[in-house]
Amino acid sequence: MRNRKGMTLVEVIVAMALFAIVMVTVFPAFLITNMMNNVSKEFMDANYYAQEELEQIYNKGKTSTMPDIVTWMEGRDFGVDKPKFVCEPQDDGAEICSRKVANIAYQVLFEYHPDPTLFSLHVVTVTVEITTGEYAGDRAVIENFMRFVPVVGG
Repeated sequence: MRNRKGMTLVEVIVAMALFAIVMVTVFPAFLITNMMNNVSKEFMDANYYAQEELEQIYNKGKTSTMPDIVTWMEGRDFGVDKPKFVCEPQDDGAEICSRKVANIAYQVLFEYHPDPTLFSLHVVTVTVEITTGEYAGDRAVIENFMRFVPVVGG
């Protein structure tokens, strides 16, 4: 029986059982990797949106005062599906500007620097939060110090 060609039924069943055991242990790793890729993509997108918003504010702030920036944000035209920012002054003189686009909520906080001698320096915090879907609640926060053009007489 040493010259036989092919495999017996027992050998085929053992090979299939070994393959099934390997697949059962390895397949969840593929699922977890895919889930981690999705989470990473959502987080990277949120970081990208926050960075993009901060860069636009930075570029506009090179030639504008902080009140001008707030006015500019309220008047920016983002198109039909992207509403303008709504800005609200706070009791401490800070401004919070926010808007929601699809499943992304933007919030931009303009705070004065705690040192009163640095009246044109602000802390600008951009928060981007995913509001719907499997990753709702995930957020990216970028904070930066920015010097705007001083307000005349301010």
